[in-house]
Amino acid sequence: MRDTASAREGSRLRESAPPDARCRSNAFQVGRNLIYTCNATHKRIMPKRKCSFNISLQQKYPFIKQRKDDTADVTCEKCRTDFSVGHGGASDIEKHLKSEKHRLADQATASSSSMLSFFKRTDLPTSKDLDIAAAEGTWAFHTVQHNHSFRSNDCSSPLIQACFEQKFRCARTKSQAIVVNVLSTMATEDLKEHLRKAHCITLLTDASNHGSVKLFPVLMPFFLPCEGVKVKVLEFREQPGETSDIIVNYLKEVLSFNDLNKKIVAFCGDNTNCNFGGKNRKGSNNVYSKLNESLGRQLIGIGCGAHIVHNAIKTAADCLPLDFECIIVKIYSFFYIYSVRVEALKEFCDSTETEYQKLLGYRNMSKNSRMLFSLAAVVYYLSYARYLSRMLRPTQALSDTEKNHAVINEDSDED
Repeated sequence: MRDTASAREGSRLRESAPPDARCRSNAFQVGRNLIYTCNATHKRIMPKRKCSFNISLQQKYPFIKQRKDDTADVTCEKCRTDFSVGHGGASDIEKHLKSEKHRLADQATASSSSMLSFFKRTDLPTSKDLDIAAAEGTWAFHTVQHNHSFRSNDCSSPLIQACFEQKFRCARTKSQAIVVNVLSTMATEDLKEHLRKAHCITLLTDASNHGSVKLFPVLMPFFLPCEGVKVKVLEFREQPGETSDIIVNYLKEVLSFNDLNKKIVAFCGDNTNCNFGGKNRKGSNNVYSKLNESLGRQLIGIGCGAHIVHNAIKTAADCLPLDFECIIVKIYSFFYIYSVRVEALKEFCDSTETEYQKLLGYRNMSKNSRMLFSLAAVVYYLSYARYLSRMLRPTQALSDTEKNHAVINEDSDED
């Protein structure tokens, strides 16, 4: 019986031998298993590759963060547990999510509020914050528009705060910061955009003395098809002097910085020797001549419009048979310091539904533009001629040498 069992077991081992005839096979039994070894074609078994925490896992599980020491070591921010995903990758994370510690931490997070909800985020302003900022910007613009001092806002800001909005803050320091850093930047960008669209631009400048400080504004009159003629201030700087070389170098710097050399077609300034070289515009030591040489073309020279009108009125006044400046001075002197006469004139304006305006006279006239004031005074006094002829006889307004000239003596519709 024992020999028969051994023969049956040997037959089973021979039938299950490896089919590869090239191998010299050896079979041995361990327990009830049969093990084969091949000496000729022995293959090396490679170890399994280690997983790492990649970008796709980070996007899928945002609360899992990678640690610095190893790419497979991670930390769960919900339950503060460290584990590794090197064996199974995503399956290791899913296994961790099913753990008792993570489930309890997840429930605690869902039932409590985040600490961030108790603090205000300064990077996200509310609609009310934006409304207050707009109000502060509008108030700063109002201050500049009406030439108010920034010091006045030290009083206005607390007043607005007490009457309307407690969060309103726009004193002189903040007003200056808004004007310099916000409004001026926006206005400059808007002007540069308009200058890019314009094709023909006039260059205008003049000196303005403030004590020992000499300021030079640079104005740009230009035309836009949809908006018409505009005059904007491009630059406003202090210069050490008023010579033609200083002015030309200053204008060339401004034009080159704003890329306007090819768009300038005219130069406008006072009719002085420094700007145009005299009445006949001769010579080369003036701003107009040097600008033509610098730009390489002939610009249109435009004198000061106010001085041109002044000269025209002065020439026309010399042709009149009477001195109207003397009449203006005498009429002004009649009302100058007499409040009773001024009140009577105001009552006349009220009865005729006419707006009263302050009298114009020689005290308002400057040396270089007195004819412009004289013309305005003539227009003003003509509008009150019917009443002035009652209070002040026209012959009283004339000097003794001018009494024989034709004047208005009666109050009639022909006056």
